[in-house]
Amino acid sequence: IRLSLVGSEMCIRDRMRPCVDRDSPLLERSELALLDEGWRTLRERAQRDPVTGLPNRRGFLAALVDAVPASRWVGLVRFDTLRMVGARCGVDAAESLIRTLVAATHEALGAGVLLGRHGDDTLALAVPTHDGDDGEALVAALIDRLRDHPFEYGAERYRIGVHVGLARLGADVHADLSLIHIS
Repeated sequence: IRLSLVGSEMCIRDRMRPCVDRDSPLLERSELALLDEGWRTLRERAQRDPVTGLPNRRGFLAALVDAVPASRWVGLVRFDTLRMVGARCGVDAAESLIRTLVAATHEALGAGVLLGRHGDDTLALAVPTHDGDDGEALVAALIDRLRDHPFEYGAERYRIGVHVGLARLGADVHADLSLIHIS
């Protein structure tokens, strides 16, 4: 048995020999299938944020490379006071708040948006461009929807601010992934 890396996914395979392969015991083939399935499941879990269900940073970049059209708007959305909410109100409150902010971001950007959790208080986004799309209009709509988002937890009341950085991703995705850092 050998392990091999195919694309970005690890596969476990026997050394295949003509006419001998089908004679492998069923149990051995089943074990290998289970190992492959376990690896895929583990890989999917490792690339997802457990709180929001969004891809994490690594998962977002992989999805961006795999599903990028000719051009996209790519950016980061950073929320103010999210860490303060976590420190003062606890992890449950911060997790509830980030789930609410993710839902509001989805609503503001519409269908076709790719969102990922880029950090504790930051989301990464990729939105396909259409003819005549303007990045400034996209940012303005996002800020209007998310600006001063109210959050209450017990006696604590907060207004969550938002910062958005946006850049246009061209046809050469691999060279332009640095735009995530620029935005």
